[in-house]
Amino acid sequence: MKKFLSIALVAVLLCASFIVLAEAPKAEDAVVGNGFYLVTREEGSETNDRSEAPSPVTVVDDEKGLKVSHGGYFESSDNWGGVAINKEYDLNGLEVTVFFEKVPEITETTDCWVAIDFLKAPTTFSVGNFNVEEGGNQGIEQLIIFSIPCVRLYTGINEFSQAYSSEKEEADVNAMFAIESGTTLKVRVDRNEVGEYTLTYDNGYKTWTAPYAYPLNEIFTEGKAYPVVMASCFNSGENDFVYYFTDITNGEPLTAEEIAAINAAKLGAELGAKAEAATKEFEAAKAKVDEIAESAKEAGETAIAKAADAAAAISAAKEALDVNDFETVSAKVSEALDLVKETKDEIKNAAKAAEEAAKNEDKTEEKKDETPAKDAAAPAASGNSPWLWIILAAVVVAVVVIIIVSSKKKK
Repeated sequence: MKKFLSIALVAVLLCASFIVLAEAPKAEDAVVGNGFYLVTREEGSETNDRSEAPSPVTVVDDEKGLKVSHGGYFESSDNWGGVAINKEYDLNGLEVTVFFEKVPEITETTDCWVAIDFLKAPTTFSVGNFNVEEGGNQGIEQLIIFSIPCVRLYTGINEFSQAYSSEKEEADVNAMFAIESGTTLKVRVDRNEVGEYTLTYDNGYKTWTAPYAYPLNEIFTEGKAYPVVMASCFNSGENDFVYYFTDITNGEPLTAEEIAAINAAKLGAELGAKAEAATKEFEAAKAKVDEIAESAKEAGETAIAKAADAAAAISAAKEALDVNDFETVSAKVSEALDLVKETKDEIKNAAKAAEEAAKNEDKTEEKKDETPAKDAAAPAASGNSPWLWIILAAVVVAVVVIIIVSSKKKK
């Protein structure tokens, strides 16, 4: 009997625990947004109309859950239509279910979205301020574009930029985000082994996990965040959005052991990434060193010596890589590449010197070829030919004859 009572008591406690973890938030826990302005445009007009004041957000407790009503269109983070729950929840396994009783009428081109976020502060997401202490926000940020339809996930650490869009997924996935009056959507957060967070969606017909993990373990150091739901639609009127937090199921607390495991896994992942990058850097440099070593063999002692120095540097880089000394790997790779460049310069200089030597040798050979021709012509110019003497004798005789003939005529 006592054993039965003990088991029954445990069962009651478990049920009570479940009830505490899975319940709708209360209006007293809500941080109510200051409201979007109603921004509209009449058909045929080219200018927007804007309400004089933000459209108020109303929050009441209802049998369906925490009821939120508002309208309006997002223009900046200064105004927001929606509700944050002023209670931190454990993110790993946290589930938020929202029932949309009413949404505005839209077309395929309507600028509209719903945000179901998990943030560092219980207020709107921010597109320009990420300092929580100065009114900004950080965390898991997404926009469900129900006119397209699709979901877009945004980085929420130091910038608001799109990290993933489901638009490339199959039609049945994107159909989950075609929010209309009567839609219920559950969003679940899970933490992976390195402290990143994924989102899983369930619309009662299909369950799907987005293939993107938010790297927020340094933001959510305790593994907790505030749920925030907002909705925006161009041309929406006051209270065109009516939705309910039907329940929130808390996740599992982040333990000291999990923190240690996450940090260890993160360091391991970082180490693996650094090792991969260093290995690529080393292999690329080694290929250049091996290539230049072959080219240097015919370029003289200086080139060979520099190629040997490059090989020694790349060998030192390999030793550093084996012990994960990535700074030394980078330094030695840089040294090796500098020596490769110097070796290439020596090879170029050697090639240039060889080319100049070849040109000089060609000139010398040309001079040698010209010298015998000049020597062969020398005897003809030296006067040693017998014909020269015969010609000179004939000239002398002719001159003597001319002189004698001239003398006789004078007499």
